[in-house]
Amino acid sequence: MPFLGLIYTWRPELMLALWKHQGTTMKQIGCQTKGYRVCNMLEGGVTPLPTPEELKAMGFHLIVHPLTALYASARALVDVLKTLKESGTTRDHLEKMCTFEEFNQLVNLESWFEIEGRYSNFKKAVEKKY
Repeated sequence: MPFLGLIYTWRPELMLALWKHQGTTMKQIGCQTKGYRVCNMLEGGVTPLPTPEELKAMGFHLIVHPLTALYASARALVDVLKTLKESGTTRDHLEKMCTFEEFNQLVNLESWFEIEGRYSNFKKAVEKKY
Protein backbone atom coordinates (compact mmCIF):
# COMPACT_ATOMS: atom_id res chain seq x y z
CA MET A 1 0.00 0.00 0.00
CA PRO A 2 1.62 3.31 -0.98
CA PHE A 3 2.47 5.65 1.85
CA LEU A 4 1.44 8.89 0.13
CA GLY A 5 -1.98 7.62 -0.94
CA LEU A 6 -2.92 6.84 2.64
CA ILE A 7 -1.73 10.08 4.18
CA TYR A 8 -3.28 12.30 1.52
CA THR A 9 -6.75 11.50 2.92
CA TRP A 10 -5.49 12.89 6.25
CA ARG A 11 -6.73 11.13 9.29
CA PRO A 12 -4.63 11.80 12.41
CA GLU A 13 -4.97 8.27 13.73
CA LEU A 14 -3.85 6.93 10.34
CA MET A 15 -0.74 9.09 10.34
CA LEU A 16 0.13 7.85 13.82
CA ALA A 17 -0.57 4.24 12.88
CA LEU A 18 1.67 4.49 9.82
CA TRP A 19 4.41 6.11 11.83
CA LYS A 20 4.23 3.41 14.50
CA HIS A 21 3.72 0.33 12.36
CA GLN A 22 5.59 1.03 9.14
CA GLY A 23 8.60 2.88 10.54
CA THR A 24 7.54 6.09 8.79
CA THR A 25 9.18 9.12 10.39
CA MET A 26 7.48 12.41 11.10
CA LYS A 27 10.00 14.06 8.81
CA GLN A 28 8.94 11.77 5.94
CA ILE A 29 5.30 12.64 6.54
CA GLY A 30 6.12 16.35 6.60
CA CYS A 31 8.26 16.24 3.47
CA GLN A 32 6.34 13.77 1.31
CA THR A 33 2.77 14.99 1.71
CA LYS A 34 0.93 17.91 0.16
CA GLY A 35 -1.18 20.58 1.79
CA TYR A 36 -1.20 21.72 5.37
CA ARG A 37 0.16 19.20 7.83
CA VAL A 38 -1.09 18.95 11.40
CA CYS A 39 0.75 17.23 14.21
CA ASN A 40 -1.23 15.95 17.17
CA MET A 41 0.90 16.09 20.34
CA LEU A 42 -0.27 13.57 22.90
CA GLU A 43 1.85 13.13 26.00
CA GLY A 44 2.38 9.42 26.55
CA GLY A 45 1.32 8.58 22.98
CA VAL A 46 3.45 7.14 20.19
CA THR A 47 4.37 10.53 18.71
CA PRO A 48 7.55 12.03 20.15
CA LEU A 49 7.23 15.58 21.48
CA PRO A 50 9.41 17.77 19.26
CA THR A 51 9.50 21.55 19.66
CA PRO A 52 7.52 23.84 17.34
CA GLU A 53 10.79 24.78 15.60
CA GLU A 54 11.62 21.10 14.98
CA LEU A 55 8.12 20.41 13.64
CA LYS A 56 8.31 23.42 11.33
CA ALA A 57 11.61 22.11 9.98
CA MET A 58 9.90 18.75 9.35
CA GLY A 59 7.19 20.46 7.28
CA PHE A 60 4.31 20.71 9.76
CA HIS A 61 2.10 23.80 9.78
CA LEU A 62 -0.10 23.33 12.84
CA ILE A 63 0.52 21.68 16.18
CA VAL A 64 -2.34 20.68 18.46
CA HIS A 65 -2.11 19.68 22.12
CA PRO A 66 -5.63 18.34 22.73
CA LEU A 67 -5.10 16.79 26.17
CA THR A 68 -2.15 18.70 27.66
CA ALA A 69 -4.20 20.93 29.96
CA LEU A 70 -6.48 18.05 30.96
CA TYR A 71 -3.50 15.83 31.86
CA ALA A 72 -1.95 18.66 33.93
CA SER A 73 -5.29 19.30 35.67
CA ALA A 74 -5.74 15.62 36.45
CA ARG A 75 -2.26 15.47 38.00
CA ALA A 76 -3.00 18.57 40.11
CA LEU A 77 -6.31 17.04 41.29
CA VAL A 78 -4.63 13.80 42.30
CA ASP A 79 -1.86 15.67 44.12
CA VAL A 80 -4.17 17.96 46.12
CA LEU A 81 -6.53 15.14 47.04
CA LYS A 82 -3.57 13.04 48.19
CA THR A 83 -2.45 15.98 50.35
CA LEU A 84 -5.94 16.25 51.87
CA LYS A 85 -6.06 12.51 52.53
CA GLU A 86 -2.64 12.44 54.18
CA SER A 87 -2.69 15.67 56.20
CA GLY A 88 -6.32 16.75 56.29
CA THR A 89 -5.47 20.28 55.08
CA THR A 90 -4.00 22.17 52.15
CA ARG A 91 -2.55 24.86 54.46
CA ASP A 92 1.07 24.07 53.55
CA HIS A 93 0.40 23.75 49.80
CA LEU A 94 -1.46 26.96 48.96
CA GLU A 95 1.26 28.02 46.49
CA LYS A 96 0.12 25.17 44.23
CA MET A 97 -3.43 26.51 44.10
CA CYS A 98 -5.21 29.59 42.75
CA THR A 99 -6.26 32.04 45.40
CA PHE A 100 -9.94 32.80 45.84
CA GLU A 101 -9.48 36.13 44.04
CA GLU A 102 -7.43 34.60 41.19
CA PHE A 103 -10.10 31.97 40.59
CA ASN A 104 -12.89 34.57 40.59
CA GLN A 105 -10.98 36.59 38.01
CA LEU A 106 -10.25 33.47 35.94
CA VAL A 107 -13.93 32.56 35.65
CA ASN A 108 -15.01 36.22 35.47
CA LEU A 109 -17.34 35.72 38.42
CA GLU A 110 -18.77 39.25 38.34
CA SER A 111 -20.18 38.65 34.86
CA TRP A 112 -22.00 35.56 36.15
CA PHE A 113 -23.60 37.60 38.93
CA GLU A 114 -24.90 39.98 36.27
CA ILE A 115 -26.34 37.10 34.24
CA GLU A 116 -27.86 35.58 37.35
CA GLY A 117 -29.48 38.90 38.24
CA ARG A 118 -30.91 39.27 34.77
CA TYR A 119 -32.42 35.79 34.48
CA SER A 120 -33.00 34.56 38.01
CA ASN A 121 -36.50 34.37 39.44
CA PHE A 122 -35.18 33.65 42.93
CA LYS A 123 -34.83 37.30 43.98
CA LYS A 124 -38.33 38.10 42.67
CA ALA A 125 -39.78 35.10 44.51
CA VAL A 126 -38.13 36.12 47.78
CA GLU A 127 -39.32 39.73 47.42
CA LYS A 128 -42.92 38.58 46.85
CA LYS A 129 -42.83 36.22 49.81
CA TYR A 130 -41.64 38.86 52.27
